[in-house]
Amino acid sequence: MDKINITLTPQQFIVEGKPFAFTAKFDDSDVSIISKVVMEDNIYKLVIKGEYQRSSECIIQISDPDVELTLDEMQDIASRSMQVVIPKFIFEDYPDSLKKVAVDRNNEKKNS
Repeated sequence: MDKINITLTPQQFIVEGKPFAFTAKFDDSDVSIISKVVMEDNIYKLVIKGEYQRSSECIIQISDPDVELTLDEMQDIASRSMQVVIPKFIFEDYPDSLKKVAVDRNNEKKNS
């Protein structure tokens, strides 16, 4: 898998919370993963979630009130985290979600 390069500035991605979308192929399907930063209780958190049914969500704290980090350092933490987590969404979570959706559909048919 290619390196994931955040195309947003630290100001856009961390402070403004603009989402970053990454799309990759899995079999013949395009799989999109959205990463964004939110602030809760004065702590910046990276939220990674697939844009498909039954997707998991991963939340990673990228700041700490006791440690002074620059926006560039938080962007680096976010980027490194995304390098690890996004491939897991594409190659593990997405196939699992397809199975869950198939089970849901079979259960709906049985209950109809």
